[in-house]
Amino acid sequence: MMKTIRDINLRNKTVLVRTGFDVPIENGKVQDNFRITAGLETVKYLLQNHCKIILAFHIGRKGDKENPALPVAPVVEELKRIMKDISFLEVSNWTGQTVKKMAQGLREGQILVLENLRLYPGEEKNDDHFARELASLAEVFVQDAFCVLHRDHASVTGVPKYLLTVAGFLVAREVEELDNAAERPAHPALAVIGGAKTETKIPVIANLLTRGYNQVLAGGVVANNFLKNQEVDLKNSTVDQEYLDDAAAIWDQFQGKIVLPSDYVWNEKEQIFDIGGETIRSYQDLINAAKTIIWNGPMGVFEEKKFEEGTLQIGQAIAVSSAKKIAGGGDTIAALRKFQLLEQMDFISTGGGVMLEFLAGKELPGLKILNK
Repeated sequence: MMKTIRDINLRNKTVLVRTGFDVPIENGKVQDNFRITAGLETVKYLLQNHCKIILAFHIGRKGDKENPALPVAPVVEELKRIMKDISFLEVSNWTGQTVKKMAQGLREGQILVLENLRLYPGEEKNDDHFARELASLAEVFVQDAFCVLHRDHASVTGVPKYLLTVAGFLVAREVEELDNAAERPAHPALAVIGGAKTETKIPVIANLLTRGYNQVLAGGVVANNFLKNQEVDLKNSTVDQEYLDDAAAIWDQFQGKIVLPSDYVWNEKEQIFDIGGETIRSYQDLINAAKTIIWNGPMGVFEEKKFEEGTLQIGQAIAVSSAKKIAGGGDTIAALRKFQLLEQMDFISTGGGVMLEFLAGKELPGLKILNK
């Protein structure tokens, strides 16, 4: 049974909170604060219990050109904007004694924010010394970053070796919502799976169908892999060649339960960029009949106006459905935001890859520790 912050006495304690504030930043400003606002319930609860709070999180990844590791300063500015009555102290560099002095000097109503964990090699290497240094700052560790529970990093599996560890509200709700959706869905249960990254989505399709989901509606590159095995002429469309055999095996195992597009919208380079009108209408009918819907991945290149219709129409159908509606993944959330549908989902996961691994039935190192 997972212990949460409600299960222990936290009053007046110094608490290290691992948050999931990995948000997009451009020109020094946070572009989407969804993950920040989703994690504030835990922070506010700790403040109400007169805790001294230390926040630790990452942004991007060191050496990644598309998603580089960046300083936390823009997130701190966003936190100051949202929580105007709280004093935020920022550690711009990691030197053990300096951080310890700041942690020891914290007063009630102050929050110390550590620099981006992934700027330090010890984080991703799960270095024991780095984990002990983090743990030495506090009396209790609260894990509230669902987005990293699939990582064997210092701030996920290292720190709990040295501190009493409990789940924050965000992690607890993520696990409850996704577990209920995967294990105890109301039927008909439907998954809408699109986008790219076929290697992470095929195991999800297989696991959900194995557990009794009635159908999976496929779109994007995921659909292309199944269509390729049906000898559909995809012309120049993207296909993950490496996973064609996996797609074929699942198709054979779950004959009739994986629903594929019947028509498409092409771009000028003869690539499928969206699902067509006939597919939209047939998918809408299945969505209207569903009692549980999991959505991860757009139907096409919704970022471009002329290829947004499939994702828009499917998103709207899900939004007005009376089913239990759960969505997740960076592109899915971006689409929901673009089409102003966020508020109409019952639950939106803050995890991208970790949501998929959870729904695929994989063991998550960070969750295993919380369940001990």
